Amino acid sequence: MKNKESFGVRAIKWFYGVPGIGDEHVVSELNRVGNNAFIVLALYSFFSSIGSFFLALGGSRQTVLIWLAANGVAITWGILLYIEFGVDHHHLLDAEYPIGQAARMAKWEMIQFIKAWIFYFPGAYLAYFIINYGMGHESLSVFLYDLTNPILAAIWSLVMGLLTVGPRVMRIKYHKSN
Repeated sequence: MKNKESFGVRAIKWFYGVPGIGDEHVVSELNRVGNNAFIVLALYSFFSSIGSFFLALGGSRQTVLIWLAANGVAITWGILLYIEFGVDHHHLLDAEYPIGQAARMAKWEMIQFIKAWIFYFPGAYLAYFIINYGMGHESLSVFLYDLTNPILAAIWSLVMGLLTVGPRVMRIKYHKSN
């Protein structure tokens, strides 16, 4: 009998990168990790916006843009690492890895890497545009015709994809050796 999962459960598993069938324990733990990440993100956004307001009153334009770019990186890395730690801490990946199927899991992790790379590329490209436009270096037409910005965005998203998938690949090798 085939296990029918709802679209929400499949979307949550796709976002967190959890393979296998999602039973109630896995889904409840993923919801707990997601809720905690949302609360941390909301609190950080609140205090960061207060800091941005006071910095905008007395700081220069470039200082405010650097502050906003640093906050964007901190939010991206912080929530990403918190979710990775939460999924690993609750051992949601350990129970799902089949010991004898490491090659199939490595292919699945490659798909996860490509997904992360595609997910981070538009954000990196947009961040480069906002920073350069806000500092007055470029206009939109110059930014779109210059090829260094997409290359930098591709490199940054590649690094973020590797950092996202790296711990899970290490876990596959750990289970492969046992």
